[in-house]
Amino acid sequence: MQLLTNPEIVKLFYNKTIQSLPSQFIEVGCFEGSASKHLSQKLSNCKITAYEANPINFKSFKEDFNKYNINYVNKAISNFEGETTFYLLSSTKKSVKSSLSKRIKSKKTTPVTVECNTLDTLHYNSKDSYSLWIDAEGHGYEVLAGASKILMNTNYILIEVEKQKFWIDQQLDNDIINFLKTKNFIPIAYDREWTQYNILFEHRQLNIADETTTS
Repeated sequence: MQLLTNPEIVKLFYNKTIQSLPSQFIEVGCFEGSASKHLSQKLSNCKITAYEANPINFKSFKEDFNKYNINYVNKAISNFEGETTFYLLSSTKKSVKSSLSKRIKSKKTTPVTVECNTLDTLHYNSKDSYSLWIDAEGHGYEVLAGASKILMNTNYILIEVEKQKFWIDQQLDNDIINFLKTKNFIPIAYDREWTQYNILFEHRQLNIADETTTS
């Protein structure tokens, strides 16, 4: 697995996603949606969906999304369907650290009720191919668990992981690596951002194809 800077791993993810020409690109925990906005300019035939569960963030960025061909949705993504509690670090300001999971160390949060769904329910189509960007603040494992069908047709995943538990019942980086290995993904690059960092996964079939081409 290659160690890269954050700008380098983002660029690599963009390049590989663009080359793979996915039918759908899905960004979970999009905040301002930088990935969705960038790829919407590069993939004219790709359906792009950006999910933001935080209602404060969603309201703040909604108008800007009107400039892009992106489906911007105020909904949480996990491994279940229905209403659930989302923990806001601020009830008045934008925040990238709010989560569906409750923090271990006490921080003042404001619980709000949000609608939740799985990627399989919302997006699975056996004829489509996918690329995923997941930044779910300690909830990435659950997002993947709710996307088992989609993962069969996914080429690339960039996901934020943690080496240390910040949230109750959180799955750590090795849990996510091991889960994705069972789904035929290989970690090909990572950036080191203290105890929270990103890993880029490639589907094994693509990795084998690359090795065959270069051998």
